Amino acid sequence: EQGMVDFEVLSRASTFAMGGLDGRLRFFASAHVLLPWRWRQYYPQDWVSFVTESHCRYSVEVMDPEAPELVVDRREVDVETLVSHPHRDVVHFALRPADDEALQGRVRRGEVPWGPIESMSAEPAPPGSKARVMGFSVASEEGHGQGLGARGLDGLVEDTSGLLAHAEEEEEEEKGDSRIRIPTDMTCEFIGRTPHQCFVRTPKVLVDGMCGGPVVSLEAPGTCHGLVEGIVPTSHPNELLAGAAAIIDGPEIRDWAAPFLNAGPME
Repeated sequence: EQGMVDFEVLSRASTFAMGGLDGRLRFFASAHVLLPWRWRQYYPQDWVSFVTESHCRYSVEVMDPEAPELVVDRREVDVETLVSHPHRDVVHFALRPADDEALQGRVRRGEVPWGPIESMSAEPAPPGSKARVMGFSVASEEGHGQGLGARGLDGLVEDTSGLLAHAEEEEEEEKGDSRIRIPTDMTCEFIGRTPHQCFVRTPKVLVDGMCGGPVVSLEAPGTCHGLVEGIVPTSHPNELLAGAAAIIDGPEIRDWAAPFLNAGPME
């Protein structure tokens, strides 16, 4: 409808998975990446308004942190399982049954350098808690972000791991993507919260691609404290929050996803 003739990568984000009650893995990602037309305030491109789920397909890629140009495994998402939070910037979904079975088999056999998160925290992380932010940053060969990029989350305070999830506009074939995937694993510290978000400080300001990545506890490895929602602009007038990462709390994700989620270890 907008002149496209092939699949093109619409957006990319980090993602992570946990064991689901139905035996399939449940993946978590940012809604503004997988469903950008529902988050128009983040995108200046007018054409985003013409895209819907009917134009897109979704897949999950397992990347090797030691060789990020290598796609170790790629699986298709079961679109019918995609659930969007009613007012928070997060979705969860499962893979197609055959793809899920194949990926879990490879994980059990140690054939891929990845595994699911063991548990989601039941209590908010207090200020001063130490954690790790994991995911893949996305940049062009020149080091600048490219593709569909969200604006800085300017009203963030008042507004609402080795995996990549991406949406592709539907036509016939997928075009190649020249963007570089950079494995990112940073320590961070929880610095405070508002009624809507909590925030962590990282040694360097996170960049495109990290939204949807897990924030994993250092005190309790394997426990996820939440999901990266976005980055507060470095120009924000609150110096404490400027450049910090906004996090959707683990307990909020746990409560919302409870009908689908096994919050304990996957067997």
